[in-house]
Amino acid sequence: MPYYTYAFARNGNGLGQRYLIITDRQETADFIYRGLSQNEDPHFTGLERVSPQMWLWNRGRIQDLVRDINRGGVFPVVSSLHQAKGKVLVQVLPKADNGAAFPILPNNDSVDYIGGRTFFIRNKMNPQLFWYYGEDNNFITASTRYRSGFLIQPSSGPGTVMVDADRVELYVYGSQTQQRIGNGQNFLSTVDNNFTFPFGALKFRFFVTAAGTIAAGGGGGGVAAPAGDRITWSGNSSSDNPADIWEVYR
Repeated sequence: MPYYTYAFARNGNGLGQRYLIITDRQETADFIYRGLSQNEDPHFTGLERVSPQMWLWNRGRIQDLVRDINRGGVFPVVSSLHQAKGKVLVQVLPKADNGAAFPILPNNDSVDYIGGRTFFIRNKMNPQLFWYYGEDNNFITASTRYRSGFLIQPSSGPGTVMVDADRVELYVYGSQTQQRIGNGQNFLSTVDNNFTFPFGALKFRFFVTAAGTIAAGGGGGGVAAPAGDRITWSGNSSSDNPADIWEVYR
């Protein structure tokens, strides 16, 4: 469903101009914000993200930027946002002092995907099914009884808004230390720890291998089979043909 973001250009007078940015999904809005924050542009100064659905900046005409994105413009900040072409619209809203009603945004339960923070990972079709790290077997498993928090560290560094293309590492806290998650024969575990993958792949490239279908000693450096169902990497799935559908939740 469409995703909505309030945007306010303060323009130095406290009134400024208000906008409603409409994108096809949150990931596109995050991608646009990331592009604006990383590519200096004199038309957008003092950019600030109050929440995923509320942006501020000191001055700038977002409608001009959106027009140029959809036309395929070549200015540096626009060329970095070509992926959003045809996926973003903007509506100029009334100013606060004219008495017009302000649109109420639907509650999308947006998650702020900031790198370096801890998140839960759950199944979108079955929200009671979470990723869980049981220290007794070293594997990441699926559980409806327990859940673990996973720190997501992007290559772009902590504190940045993560986008689908970011390479990320996963970490989980054990009883004593923070441990990096690796990929041993496609099973996620703390035994192998050299695994990076695109942030967007968290949503569609993992599935559950049922306990008992894998012989003891298979994967994860030869660790015995876990009691729970293993989270498994799929090398040939895509967003159009997902192995399963997960969401990063907080």
